[in-house]
Amino acid sequence: MIVAAMLGAGAFALSGCGGSSAAAGPCPKIGVLPDAADYPVQDASGKLLALARLSVSNSACIYDKSQASSTGFSHVDFSIELTVTAVRAEGSLVDDIDVPVVVATVSGDGVLTARDDYEMNVEIDGRTGEKTQRLHIRIPYAGNGFASDHRVLAAFRLDERTVQFNRSRLGR
Repeated sequence: MIVAAMLGAGAFALSGCGGSSAAAGPCPKIGVLPDAADYPVQDASGKLLALARLSVSNSACIYDKSQASSTGFSHVDFSIELTVTAVRAEGSLVDDIDVPVVVATVSGDGVLTARDDYEMNVEIDGRTGEKTQRLHIRIPYAGNGFASDHRVLAAFRLDERTVQFNRSRLGR
């Protein structure tokens, strides 16, 4: 899988926000990889049956720097919402689709720090459907500054052919 190869492997540390020294601060950069933001569902002949689009939003970022002096590390907690919106093609009989989603965190120097895979099922009622999933994310980092140079990336898990299809639709 192209996205899987780009993102590597790892696991998210899931956590709630809290702690007496917690305070809001700047969030890491959060977004969707453009070439993997669309998930086309095609039949065996290549006819488009449905198209799903991925978007992401996030809550406030809460920092806990209480252990920085003793361990040298702090962490930031926040949640993201993955939203998959699907549209059924004219004449298609598809009533739901399963979409594979990858979410990864990357440090400021480009090192993959965590990765997790999800499957989301989107029911299509009429011509459209939508599914949202909330994930809680904790990013540990060195020092007592901020983790705003880190990134959180979401993408559909696609093969090379589908990435090329998306690029051609985007005019690239």
